[in-house]
Amino acid sequence: MKKNLIVGLFFVTLLLYSKRLFDGFDKKKKMLFEVILKKYGAAKANTLTSIYTALKALNLPATTIRLALSQVMHETGVFSGKQRASTANNFSGITYSGSAAQIATGAHKSNIPLPAAEQPKTGAKIYYAHYNNILDWSKDYVRILSKGSKPIQAASPADFASRLKKNGYYTDLESVYAKGLQFFNNFLIKGGI
Repeated sequence: MKKNLIVGLFFVTLLLYSKRLFDGFDKKKKMLFEVILKKYGAAKANTLTSIYTALKALNLPATTIRLALSQVMHETGVFSGKQRASTANNFSGITYSGSAAQIATGAHKSNIPLPAAEQPKTGAKIYYAHYNNILDWSKDYVRILSKGSKPIQAASPADFASRLKKNGYYTDLESVYAKGLQFFNNFLIKGGI
């Protein structure tokens, strides 16, 4: 009898703890939606909360998720069309390498080439990766952030920009890229994210 009571209490406690964690997750997601909605509209708020949900599903720390969201907002110009690859569920400008590791995440070659200024002088054309859904993109994104100087371990926007630059992730000046990340990171922090 006591054993059943203890097991029952354990499961009730576990359920309440899980609910509390889930409620906290929903609260952050709702806050993100509301802060984006106010400034950028419902469509962009829906997209960013979907990205947040996919990154959260991969059990990333809160700081990493905020830095990732900052990069997505910076790379896409908050889904303004600045980065055409976002139409291929590619929110951080990942290029298609065709590696087995990339293909394992669900990536395939899009029909969207990098801008001419970013194409190599060798004549070979580089294309963005295309993902069937946001979760596939997030898996490849985390795979890439876990390589080299490990941007996934960055503690600040400047650190994130520096590690991304060391990995050859972007061509912009590091100071310019870091400034963009810092702007969106501050915006998200003010919104409670």
